Parts: sequence; structure tokens; C-alpha cells
Amino acid sequence: MILLNEEVPDKTFVMNKIFAICIIIFLALPAYSMNSDEMHEMLGPNISDVQPYLDLKFHREPEENTNQIAQHKLTLYELFIQATLFPSITDRQLSIQLKGRMSDLMDGLVLPNTGLQIQEPLFDPGLGATYRMKLSDDAMLGMNLSLSSASEAPFNDGHHPDVGANIFYRFPFNENEGWIIYLHYDSIREYLPNAPVPGAGYIFKSDDNKLHAVIGVPYAEAEWKPLERLSLKADWQYPRHLRTEAGVRILSSFILHGNFDWRQERFRNKDRVRDENMLNYYEKLFYGGLRYEIGNGVFGDVYAGKAFDRFWFEGENYGDRNYNRIEVDDGFVYGLRFKTTF
Repeated sequence: MILLNEEVPDKTFVMNKIFAICIIIFLALPAYSMNSDEMHEMLGPNISDVQPYLDLKFHREPEENTNQIAQHKLTLYELFIQATLFPSITDRQLSIQLKGRMSDLMDGLVLPNTGLQIQEPLFDPGLGATYRMKLSDDAMLGMNLSLSSASEAPFNDGHHPDVGANIFYRFPFNENEGWIIYLHYDSIREYLPNAPVPGAGYIFKSDDNKLHAVIGVPYAEAEWKPLERLSLKADWQYPRHLRTEAGVRILSSFILHGNFDWRQERFRNKDRVRDENMLNYYEKLFYGGLRYEIGNGVFGDVYAGKAFDRFWFEGENYGDRNYNRIEVDDGFVYGLRFKTTF
């Protein structure tokens, strides 16, 4: 075990070494996209925005009919842990992330064109790291690296693990405005896989702190508080990821919320005929819930609603959605979430 003393030069030397190693890894490996929660934290203006936390989710979609004999049932379990290293350094931060996801399906779903059965459960474990540093002109440089394997047999599905990276540079005009540019390279992305994709966005914050927005491509987000007890949120990633929420604070610690999500999952089927083919699940969700804020960064949430326009298919991208397709009827959904910071 190596102990760092309290002298800033020694800590800075160590962090610069780590940053150099990260740059080397970034140039050497392919990458995958971050989810919207990770993007929101990484692109934030303050180093202290990235905090250690534990996030647990349970999501259930009861049995519904499909366009084949077998029925569809989905139970989703998610775990996300983030820890920050060297917290006493105020102008830079290194954090590590560990995620685990399991999608438990009902037996018997068969891809109609190839006759292959969807194996269950499906897993998506991953490990990542994020580094951000403040520059002398209040600009910020950051990057994220990750390793994952979404499959019924993680890291044993006949394909190398998916390794991901994002790197960004944020420079302000003034206290409330600025630009952000970044490079996004993705080995599992639906569009342009294994190709670097640049991105850019305009960052804005109102003087009264009621509106925050990143207006850009391929990622955008906004949060607006038109009234003291009302908040509106949305985030989008090209091409088909969208989350929206309208929340009303009804008591000091309770928020009543309504949501619309358009989400996607992608897995590698171990028995796929072509290596490029991915097992895809798309759905849209309308739901509402009640969130109880226990303390700063700690909350519990329960929700229920309806899932619709949902289907499975195997193919390279969304253009293949009518081949090897399993249609799922609209149905009821419910879930729980708990998050705590450390």
C-alpha cells in the first residue's frame, strides 16, 4: 500500500502520471457510449459534482403476449457504484465505476428467422474510470474509460469485451455560458460502430439558477424550474434515447413525478449467426411515481406505468428491426430505486 503525503506537488505528480496512462489507454483501445447519468456528471462544471454513491434499481414487466406462443416477462436488476480517489485534491478528480445489470426473461422466446432461442438471463457487467481536471482559465479537461460485456455469457460470448472512452474539453465564456467539445468512440454503438464521433454543445445557466441546459449533438439535456415546487427535466442521446420528467414537490421531502422514457438495450447473443448481429430490445414507457428524499443525495423512489411499442430483434442496427423480430404487447410496469451518496 502506498501512502501519499499531504504535499500538493507529490499528489499532482501522481495524478499527472495517472492522466498520462489514461491517455495512452484511450489512444490504444476502442470504446462505448456512456449513459445519460454518467454524461451529466462528467460534463458538470464543478469537480465536486462527481461524488461517490450507490444506486440500486428494480424494474418489473409482468407477463404479456407476444407474436409467438411464448409470453414475455422481464425483471431487471441494476447496481451502480462510484468511488472517488484523492478527494482532498480540489482541482482534479479520479473516480472509478462498477456496474452490474441482469435482465431475467421468461423461457421460450425464439428469434423467428434463425430459430435461435433467446438465452436468459442476460447480463451486462462493467468497470470504468473517469478523470477530470480544472485548468488555469477555469476550463476543464476530462475523460472516461470503460470495459463491459453485455451477453448471456459475459466475457465468454465469442467476442472481445467492449471497451469504451470519451474525452472532452469544456471552456466557459463567462460564469453562465460556455462550450463543450468531445470525442466519442464506441464499439457497440448502433450507428458508426468502431468509429470516432465528435460532439459539441452550448452550455447555459440562467442568472437565477432556474435553467440549466446543454444544447448539442449527439447529447443534450435541460432542467428548468419555472415554479418553486415544479421542475422539468429532459436528456437525449442520438438517435433513440430520451428521458423526460415533470416533478412537483408536494411536501418538503416528497416529489410526485411523471415520466416518459424511450430506451434501448443491446446484447451479444452467444449463438448468433453473424458476429456483427446484436440482440436489441426497444420500448417506450409512460410512468409516474413518488420520490422520498431522505437527505442530501439520498432518496427512495417507487413508480408504476405502462410500456408500449416494445420489441426484440437481432441485427446490426435499427434498420434491421423487421427481421428476426419478436413483438411484445403493451403492458403494466413497476419498479423501485434507491440511491445514496457517501
